[in-house]
Amino acid sequence: MFTIGIGIGIGIGIGSRPPIPKVKFDLLENGLDFITEAVIAINTTTNTKKLKYSVIHLCSGTELILKEVLRNKDWRLLFQEIKEAKPEYLQSGDFESLKFQKLIGRLECECKVKFSQDDKKLLDELRMKRNKIEHFKVDETVSAIKSLCSNVLNFLIQFIDHNIDVTQISPTSKRFINNLPKELAKFNSFVALRNQQIKPKYDKKIADGLIALQCPTCLQKTLFNDPNLKCLFCNYTNTPDFLTSEINGTFNAGQILTIKNCSKCSASTLIKSEERIICLTCNNIITDQEIHKDQKQQ
Repeated sequence: MFTIGIGIGIGIGIGSRPPIPKVKFDLLENGLDFITEAVIAINTTTNTKKLKYSVIHLCSGTELILKEVLRNKDWRLLFQEIKEAKPEYLQSGDFESLKFQKLIGRLECECKVKFSQDDKKLLDELRMKRNKIEHFKVDETVSAIKSLCSNVLNFLIQFIDHNIDVTQISPTSKRFINNLPKELAKFNSFVALRNQQIKPKYDKKIADGLIALQCPTCLQKTLFNDPNLKCLFCNYTNTPDFLTSEINGTFNAGQILTIKNCSKCSASTLIKSEERIICLTCNNIITDQEIHKDQKQQ
């Protein structure tokens, strides 16, 4: 009886154990996690010496995101020597990954990615500063580190938008990408740089009579009521239906629109911006006169 009791107890105990916790990210998730941690460190730290980790995380994350584009083209391109590429090595991660200079070259040749000379200088500066921090000493001003990070983040947000199909990535990567603009918006240096860069496009849209709306993702007032419905600051976009739900839920919570459908296209994609009601499907602006007329008919 004693032996049987032990056997049953052990069996039940083993069978009911929870799975062993793991830290598991795919290539893109890993890169985005590094980037997110870098931005969070810049935003939240009161201890300036911790800014060095932002440079380290940012460099690691940037290289992984660049490599993701190569992986999507051909996983063998991740190897320093393509002739040595084997699936089992890729699976285990036990291989020599390509060096930075070769990474840029392969992206240009194999994936037709276009890097300006300024892009290359920026990425090289990030890599050299990371190496210096990791292998020598740190002697940098806070403003210099934040300026570098601002420029790299500005490059990355464009790189992801142009080279990674967000419809084909994992839910985890989508969460990282959707949350990243909110963290970036807190980063004053980045915000100033980004707004300076998009100013010509912003000014043109204003001159064309378009209305600047607040983006539900980055919270910047850089989303316009044009057919693209794409935020200039963070490049976020979605369908009129989805954006209507997001904008009204984020900025107009508790407010009930007195008019439900657009008088021009009949779509139920109306959002309120300041004192105007705008249709995100046809870009029609509902006037006060139309609202009062609709209320009388009801």
